[in-house]
Amino acid sequence: LLDCRSDLLVHVYPALQRALAALASTPHRIELCLVGIENFCTRELDRLNKGFPSTTNLAALRCLFLLEQEFPDRFGFRQHGGLSMITFTPWTRPEELLLNLSVCELLDIAPIAGKLLSGRLRLYPGLPLHARAREDGLLADRYDDPLLDTARLNLYEPEVPWRFADPVMAPISRVLLRIGNDQVPEGFDALTDVVRDLVHRGAEAGVTPVDLACHLVRSAMVHAWEGPVPSAEDLAAMGRRYVEQHISPGPAGEYWAQAPAWPVHGPQTDLTV
Repeated sequence: LLDCRSDLLVHVYPALQRALAALASTPHRIELCLVGIENFCTRELDRLNKGFPSTTNLAALRCLFLLEQEFPDRFGFRQHGGLSMITFTPWTRPEELLLNLSVCELLDIAPIAGKLLSGRLRLYPGLPLHARAREDGLLADRYDDPLLDTARLNLYEPEVPWRFADPVMAPISRVLLRIGNDQVPEGFDALTDVVRDLVHRGAEAGVTPVDLACHLVRSAMVHAWEGPVPSAEDLAAMGRRYVEQHISPGPAGEYWAQAPAWPVHGPQTDLTV
């Protein structure tokens, strides 16, 4: 059971092929528990100082899929953690977030993209990114929303609170955190209950959480461009309208005509199709 950076995975891919071939006559498997994808946006990877572009992450995914296809009984990466994601940083822009969501949706990897809708960068004193956030005026005294404190919620060392440079990201983050968090107790707050119901209704209408998240990010960008930044509650209302558009009004998606206002006379057998 191993973890691995995506650039290292690409580098050792031939060696993994040889190792898995050698295991063919044994009862052993190689499982990857976590692959540090972090992001599919090169600008975000540069901010995180990863040292490679987003194309390396796509190449790493190709390696994973090929190994899984070639050695189904000897290799796996989906069961013990999947892909590690950091989709929210103080400098994240809505279009960068949308890129990450769209890639995961297109490649159908959202179920194994860990914390896709809630992966926030944790800042600690002494880290270069902490110094940069301080210089950019993005550090905060506390989080207004307790769910933003993902370090405390996941039992990590307490982090330094931060805010987004782009104000439209704040309401997006608050809603997406609640879409992707099924551990928040019922009644935690009004927004959580609204989003929980939204996700439930979306599932019944065939709207996936990532599809809903993509729509909300697009809507937030449009509304922020045309006027004031929408609130988290505004985004939840937009999501409700989006889900309602996908709810089938009748069997097999048929739209039933309203009953006529005048009385209908004659036996049923008189009706023809």
